Amino acid sequence: MSYAISSTIDIDAPIEQVWATLTDVERYPEWNPFTVVVKTTLELGSPVDMMVALRPPKQRHQVEYVTSYVEGTRVSWGVAVGPRWFIDANRVQELTDLGEGRTRYFTEDTFTGIGVGLMRLLLGAAIQRGFDGVAQGLKQRCEVSARA
Repeated sequence: MSYAISSTIDIDAPIEQVWATLTDVERYPEWNPFTVVVKTTLELGSPVDMMVALRPPKQRHQVEYVTSYVEGTRVSWGVAVGPRWFIDANRVQELTDLGEGRTRYFTEDTFTGIGVGLMRLLLGAAIQRGFDGVAQGLKQRCEVSARA
């Protein structure tokens, strides 16, 4: 079974600025309502140690691993929940240069495995709210900075 959760938003800021904000993980608490703490080097295979606000105000500790990194456009990380056949998750965050100082942000978490139906039922709506919050927070942070 496979299931994906995604969010997309257009940002009135240049791609370089959006990328700089997205990869400055130490500052996530200033603008990111979902992934409120992140510690990582973003090197391929390195851990991504996070506190995730699935159901605020409660936060959940999670450790995932960087699965791809393309300077300036794409970073992804993922984790297996139990054995990979139960739930395997991979989250992509990708930027597209729209020209004229505008950027499209896209994020998607793809879940596969036999436990996906249960995960979707228990956490699907919370993850969607979280991803939409990240997109809105990134947009607001970058557009305020672009106008300054």
